[in-house]
Amino acid sequence: MADPGQQGALPGAGDGVVEWKEIERVDPATGEVTKAKQPYFIRLPDRRPIAFAGLMSRRTVEGDDSEFTCTMLTRDAIGPALEIHRRMPIALPKDAEAAWLDPRMTDAAAAIEFAREFAVTEFVSPSRRPAGQQCAE
Repeated sequence: MADPGQQGALPGAGDGVVEWKEIERVDPATGEVTKAKQPYFIRLPDRRPIAFAGLMSRRTVEGDDSEFTCTMLTRDAIGPALEIHRRMPIALPKDAEAAWLDPRMTDAAAAIEFAREFAVTEFVSPSRRPAGQQCAE
């Protein structure tokens, strides 16, 4: 990691998150096939809040201003999530959050292995239908 101990927990919005599935659409007027992304709302089966494993960093940009960035860690999708996307976010179980946020965890490879090992993987898309059109990319 660029700065030791820069793990973060990114909260899910409410009890789930939107994943995007690439689909093909056919224009009924022209027959043209185009690629599009369809949003799907996924959540944990028990609807508990989700904390995603993330990394953050700070860098200096023009004029000595600081810029903060973050990223959500992902893994290969398994189970129902695989029907939507080939990757899935790494969600942390409640009992692993404190260890993930421990600033003494400074080894990047160990941190990523920890996140993958303890990842919650039982996401569901409750209705098996796309999320509402209010979703934005």
